[in-house]
Amino acid sequence: MANETILDILERFFRGRPNEWIDGRGLQRVAGAYAWRSRVSDLRTQRGMTIKNRQLRVRSTTGSRRVTVSEYRFVQNTKDGIDPGGRA
Repeated sequence: MANETILDILERFFRGRPNEWIDGRGLQRVAGAYAWRSRVSDLRTQRGMTIKNRQLRVRSTTGSRRVTVSEYRFVQNTKDGIDPGGRA
């Protein structure tokens, strides 16, 4: 879309995956490696979206150490299919 911002792209990404946990590494591919956390915050504060975060301690792929995985999900209000930000 013309004049679409990265914030718009991230919003569309989350809305296309309601209630799906998404690894932060995936979000940086969508919204930028250095600013994706700020854009998630903007979706919460400027657009009223409910985006939850969880952190999991897991073994690395080699199994030699434990790492923290940070995941996010958009929680859509089931009432009328509209989230608190007022977008369908």
